[in-house]
Amino acid sequence: MLNPALSAREDTDADNNLRVGLLMVVSFFLIISVLAFPNGPFTRPHPAIWRMVFGMSVLYFLFLVILLFLNWAQVNRLMYWVDPNLRYANREADIMEYAVNCHVITWERILSHFDIFVFGNFAGWAMKALLIRSYGVCWTISITRELTELFFMHLLPNFFECWWYQVILDFLLCNGGGIWLGMTVCRFLEMHTYQLASIK
Repeated sequence: MLNPALSAREDTDADNNLRVGLLMVVSFFLIISVLAFPNGPFTRPHPAIWRMVFGMSVLYFLFLVILLFLNWAQVNRLMYWVDPNLRYANREADIMEYAVNCHVITWERILSHFDIFVFGNFAGWAMKALLIRSYGVCWTISITRELTELFFMHLLPNFFECWWYQVILDFLLCNGGGIWLGMTVCRFLEMHTYQLASIK
């Protein structure tokens, strides 16, 4: 730790010194977390890795606590300091239009909505189904997620979706298709599935 402190320090660049100093604090905290934090429930690949993950989550929580005491302009200034490119970034909500001309349904329009997020949503639900291994729980999570999007449309503009996008593309194809694929892989690999619902 002394080597970066003595060799990387520049008397003219305070921002760089602060970045290197914070990086050293995080590194030192992660070393302490490996040595001092207790083992969690995970043992593979090694408990020390999971102690570091826990240490990173503690640091993230402390960062969020700091953000609670800052106003919006101060948070912006902090984020611009962390990543100067954010100053020139545009929000997707400011560029894209959501839920416009929902009565016009064409194949070109439907196919134009296939982007990386659609495939990410599909793959995410396949992985969730592999982990949860229960149709009932997966569909419950899927339905509550879609209801959450409906209830919070007024807060996030990208939650505004045409009905056909929400029902067909999002709910049936991505969520349902991902759940089906994950459960099919479970059956193929002969994994134990769970019937977590108590309804008989």
